[in-house]
Amino acid sequence: MDERLTAISLALEYIEHHLKEKVRVESMAQVCGYSLYYFIRLFNQCLHLTPYDYLIRRRITQAAL
Repeated sequence: MDERLTAISLALEYIEHHLKEKVRVESMAQVCGYSLYYFIRLFNQCLHLTPYDYLIRRRITQAAL
């Protein structure tokens, strides 16, 4: 399980560093070293959001600040 959590942490870090840029879910999956399908399932399993939904929510939160 640690490997998967590390991968999700990498994806979250990637999102934070590229919050103001165009970010693709495929890029997040590549950073983690997983296929797109598996990455989306894993992300959703851990955070109960799709990667895209998480990205949009982070951008909204950042804009509100």
